[in-house]
Amino acid sequence: MAISQSADMDSPIKRILLDDVFWERVVSSLKLLKPIAVAIARIEGDNAILSDVQTLLADVREEIRTALPTSLLLQAEETAVLKYIKKREDFCLKPIHAAAYMLDPKYAGKSILSGAEINKAYGVITTVSRHLGLDEGKVLGSLAKYTSKQGLWD
Repeated sequence: MAISQSADMDSPIKRILLDDVFWERVVSSLKLLKPIAVAIARIEGDNAILSDVQTLLADVREEIRTALPTSLLLQAEETAVLKYIKKREDFCLKPIHAAAYMLDPKYAGKSILSGAEINKAYGVITTVSRHLGLDEGKVLGSLAKYTSKQGLWD
């Protein structure tokens, strides 16, 4: 069924699609949503690595912080976005992620972990050591040498 030219021009959908403000909002939204989509795809991918979760979420937070000032959101909405990003990060990140990050050689010397996260990571490493029947003191001593690049880890 053919639609007449005049009926087509009056279509509410067509008016929206031809509206520059609409497209400005779409582009603004994409700048906020794309980092989240990229991180989700990487975390759910076949090559996902536990130690990367720390940096992925930190990157998402930073990219969104960078995009917010140019977004069309109101200040209260920007604050809410940052609050929800932090809430999701707190929900997703567990001490095992911090431990994996600390033990991954590609992140050696690039710590983005807080003191509290480092303490919780040590707790995980200690618990796993105990579970495996390893001497916790030796494991923590070896970890200290690893983080300071001494001995075998030099």
